[in-house]
Amino acid sequence: MCGSAAAVAAASIAACSASGSSTSGFGGGSGQPEGDSGGQQEDSGSFLIDSSVSDAAAETAPPPPATVTFVHASPSLNDTRLCWTVPAGDAGALTAASPFPSGAPMPASNFPGLPVGGAVQLSPATGLAAASASGPVELYAIDAEVLAREDNDASPSSCEALVCLRNSSPDPSAPCLRPNKDYWHAGTIPTRAIAASGPTLVALAGCEGTALDPAASALRCGPDWDPVAGNLHVEVLHVAAPLSRAGDAGTTRDAGVLRVQSALLSPALAASLADAAAHVSFGPQGEAGAVASLSNEDDVQPATPLAVGLGTGLAAFGQLGFGIDALELDAATSTHFWTSLAQAQSLVDPTVDPRVYFGIEATYVVAVVGDPGAPSPFSAGDASYDGRGLHLLVLASLPAN
Repeated sequence: MCGSAAAVAAASIAACSASGSSTSGFGGGSGQPEGDSGGQQEDSGSFLIDSSVSDAAAETAPPPPATVTFVHASPSLNDTRLCWTVPAGDAGALTAASPFPSGAPMPASNFPGLPVGGAVQLSPATGLAAASASGPVELYAIDAEVLAREDNDASPSSCEALVCLRNSSPDPSAPCLRPNKDYWHAGTIPTRAIAASGPTLVALAGCEGTALDPAASALRCGPDWDPVAGNLHVEVLHVAAPLSRAGDAGTTRDAGVLRVQSALLSPALAASLADAAAHVSFGPQGEAGAVASLSNEDDVQPATPLAVGLGTGLAAFGQLGFGIDALELDAATSTHFWTSLAQAQSLVDPTVDPRVYFGIEATYVVAVVGDPGAPSPFSAGDASYDGRGLHLLVLASLPAN
């Protein structure tokens, strides 16, 4: 999990004091630009700037690498690691040799994984993009804590050994993990849904049925949730690739500028909106101006990323941030949440200097994740935060190289 509130708060402080020479292990996704590429200007306070980028930069920039950002937005699943397959005969062929991610631990943890309410990037994602081009890809989520107990550095477990596709009745003495107890079929990525170049966002979404998750409900998990079958699935979202990348010949980037889109990945918040919208804003707490309006689950707005100005001082990462506001039917329970850039970074990669993390030439996706009815991070009484409360992730859609 993301860890206790105290651990997460400490991580956010570390994010602001890390060395400027650090390099981020987190990048972003893979997909196609949406909407036209013209500039736009909206009233979002003094931090919104002209978002237009010249057509010449778009024409001279080389194709970005295929990258996939996995986001954990399922209330039912614990911290996970992922395996994926493509059809091969009757059983399927596991194309991920070992569970992803591996190596560095999750924030506030001592083992690797995709944390509840968090995100992790696969870059380059050439193999997954190729698998998607050949057919639908089945995604399996393995409980990361179970795997940490089973695995060791001397003999890392393979996906083939952990997810027993070729034996419908696994021998209890075999090393395979138990389906629907240690690992779950998380859903299907449709054919060609992972772009060959550029960013893709893949979200683990929905819930199990009540037999496996007694807390599941349509309000918490989405209107298509079924008490018996659940609605555990994956959502594939395409976000805009940057028109230029740092280091590319003939292109430049603007220091202290973020180009942002927002994505609503909270079925509980979406269900509360009725005919209204959730507004994402940017700026100081209490003074932030709107940058996007999200009206339904999996909505990505605006089609053309907006550019917001940070400046280049380290203090800005604690003073500026993103907020989410939704006026619900009962005004007394309407949703409001704001997080600084440093806090948002601490939920993904607290080890990197924020000037590096937010200095990538990329589209930054502000992902709205979690349940407004559960404890959120960075607020009074947040000691029970477990990754499932409402929060915002700010994710770079492409790596720096």
